[in-house]
Amino acid sequence: MSWTLIATTYPIWNKITIIAEGLVAGHVFEHYPDYPAYDYADRIGGKTAFAIGPVDETPPTIGVPTREPSGDVQPNQNVTVSVNVKDAESGVENVALSFTIDDGATWENITMTLNNSTGLYEATIRGQEAGTTVRFKIIAYDVAGNVAVLDGTQPYCVYVVIPELSSTVLLYFCASTALTALLWLKDHRSKLPKQQFHF
Repeated sequence: MSWTLIATTYPIWNKITIIAEGLVAGHVFEHYPDYPAYDYADRIGGKTAFAIGPVDETPPTIGVPTREPSGDVQPNQNVTVSVNVKDAESGVENVALSFTIDDGATWENITMTLNNSTGLYEATIRGQEAGTTVRFKIIAYDVAGNVAVLDGTQPYCVYVVIPELSSTVLLYFCASTALTALLWLKDHRSKLPKQQFHF
């Protein structure tokens, strides 16, 4: 088979994927003494993909990511990461967010989706247990296959899920604060000069 591709505009970048498959059939003769003769049919094929267009050796550019919530992250609270990714030549092919909760021993990848209203790529990291340190990096490919990586060592690529205060500790803290305030107020009122009123 052969194809001729005619481009009506220039430059053009794209990716072509070719998938070919078929059946192969045959006969296997008897293998003495344990294997009888048999006929067979097997599915065969292959897949290839390649980019077309002018030479593009420039990887995408990845901006500074933001997250929501931007402040403290509560236990089991989802975190949405947004980032601006651009490629001026062949265009952005895909963007992935990769995160680790065990200091890089293992990584989990999430495909980031383009939010058309903001122009940013977004992905959500599921909520984690209290005290967990989450570090993430962003990987972007363009149509020509160039890759850019924001490696996750920057401070904005790390957050810690805050420890969860138990209700007993929280109640004790509130009661202690209220008692301290009352004692301070009582002590300072006793030191105020007594005012005399004349009628």
